Amino acid sequence: MKLALALCLGAALGALVPGEAAAQPTPPPSAEAQASSDALFEEAGKLMKAGDDAKACPLLEEAARLAPGIGILFRLAECYEHTGRTASAWTRYGEVVTQARAAKNDRQETTARDRVAALTPRLTRLRIEVPADVRVAGLEVLRDGEVVGSGAWAVDLPVNPGEHVVAARAPGHADFETKVETEGEGKVARVVIPKLPPGSGTSKPPAPDHGTRPAPVPAPVPDPEPADGGGAGAGLPLGITAVVLGAAGMGAGVGLGLLARGNARSAACDADDVCTSEGLDTRARAVALGNGATGIFFVGAAFALIGVVVAATSPASEATEGDATDTGVTFDTRGHGLRF
Repeated sequence: MKLALALCLGAALGALVPGEAAAQPTPPPSAEAQASSDALFEEAGKLMKAGDDAKACPLLEEAARLAPGIGILFRLAECYEHTGRTASAWTRYGEVVTQARAAKNDRQETTARDRVAALTPRLTRLRIEVPADVRVAGLEVLRDGEVVGSGAWAVDLPVNPGEHVVAARAPGHADFETKVETEGEGKVARVVIPKLPPGSGTSKPPAPDHGTRPAPVPAPVPDPEPADGGGAGAGLPLGITAVVLGAAGMGAGVGLGLLARGNARSAACDADDVCTSEGLDTRARAVALGNGATGIFFVGAAFALIGVVVAATSPASEATEGDATDTGVTFDTRGHGLRF
């Protein structure tokens, strides 16, 4: 019983310590990929210093593809911001927030979050509305060639300023396509999909859309979390198990205590507490049993208390936010030489 309680107590205490992220780390890039990424990153830095961000962005995109890291993502977000691609910059800054949080780097996370917050009111957005009478079987809505799931219809989605192509298609119907210009900070452009006339279009049987397929738009940055939420899924079951086992331990302690008292009373001792040799042995065993019962009772009580704490503080689901001016914060660029 003592061994079982000790093992379970260790497991419960472990559940109270924030765990590592569930996702496995990305395998490191090969030596050649890292070297190529380094060279691209350095060349892009020279171009950005010279004011040629348009040429620098493609180099940073390739560098990020070869060896992604916080430093590259941050510099790429800056490049997008300098070239007016606000939605892309907003997305990349959000990724930096996520990676910096995982790395427990508060300065990087705060800087990127400030950039996200500064860009949010400046975003240009596009709203695609699909009236109920337009929603025929197999309807697909596309923006710039990418499917927009039904869950993203009638939502103001961030897009980069400029021209976008919105299309719709469905089996047995003619295709619809239009171009829309999105300009102006904080402005929302709107496109309403009309009824598709009968005809033969370019549609093909689409994959089932349950309204949850993600649209190709920047993912929102999650809200700040108060603490690392490792072990969220196991906290409540462990807590309940700890309470049950703790109660069992307390019950065992009480039972052993009663047994010890009974042994003590049965010792061969007279009214003046003078005991025979056998009585002394019996009383010694009773005292040892009583001490053990007391220890087991308190271990069970502590175990039950830990279980209550684990269950009560079991983390809920986590849910981040980030100006265009350089703050001078040093980022780990994973060997890319340029630090900012």
